[in-house]
Amino acid sequence: MQPLQAICPPVMMTTAVLISGGVSNLASLRAFRDSLITNLIGKSEDVEFHLFFYVRLPSDMDKEELDQELKRTGSDRVWIHRITIEDESNTKNEAQIRVDHPHYNYSAPFEFNQFNTLSMYWKLYVADQFRRRYEFETGVTFDAVVRIRPDLVLHDALDLRTLDLRRADMVHVPWFNSSMRLAFDQLAIGPPEAMRSYAKAYYNVPYLTESSALTLGFHPEHTLYMHLQDAGLSLCKLQCSTSIARRNGDGVEMVDSFARLRSEFGSAALAAS
Repeated sequence: MQPLQAICPPVMMTTAVLISGGVSNLASLRAFRDSLITNLIGKSEDVEFHLFFYVRLPSDMDKEELDQELKRTGSDRVWIHRITIEDESNTKNEAQIRVDHPHYNYSAPFEFNQFNTLSMYWKLYVADQFRRRYEFETGVTFDAVVRIRPDLVLHDALDLRTLDLRRADMVHVPWFNSSMRLAFDQLAIGPPEAMRSYAKAYYNVPYLTESSALTLGFHPEHTLYMHLQDAGLSLCKLQCSTSIARRNGDGVEMVDSFARLRSEFGSAALAAS
């Protein structure tokens, strides 16, 4: 008699990976790619990965070079469906952001740069629209959606099959602090319903502003936390340490993902969730 595994092979899990943000240089991109392969793709057996990119490239990189680097995944479980480079034809400049956000003011009265925060959320929204269009055109239904920056390096194994993705209102993030109303904004994993709401932050910011919900101004982690609360999403801590692969000449240096938060709130605040 054949073993049960041979009779009933595991059902393949289908995952969309939304990669949005800025690529600082080739070394940073390779660090991101290699950690994605090693600690996510390589550790999640029986999982297909469908990648959707909306990224900004430095002046010394072009789309062809990006294509070549991304093809080196070494896995037959990875598909790259869309690579869109941010340019004047598809981005939101400051004038367009002002139309979408009547409250917009580059400086006062908010301490944090609204343009950077809103640009980040716009890129995420576009990447998720690519994912949703693919679902509509192909009939594919994703089991999970991953949001990640193109310069984030994963240091721990992430097996998607170990996460509870049954709740349509839960998002997994490496860190959050409910008392301070902050949520890590560089990596998130959840079911499609939750991540669809997650990705709509760009269009929810006007309401958050008008309702005076953003008590810390446009602090990016605070804005995200308040958006997720308003969307009715719960947060679950994801056991994964990360770094940002930041440009250092032609090379790269690993920067603590929490460096800015530590300087703003202290290490004690980051220990609590």
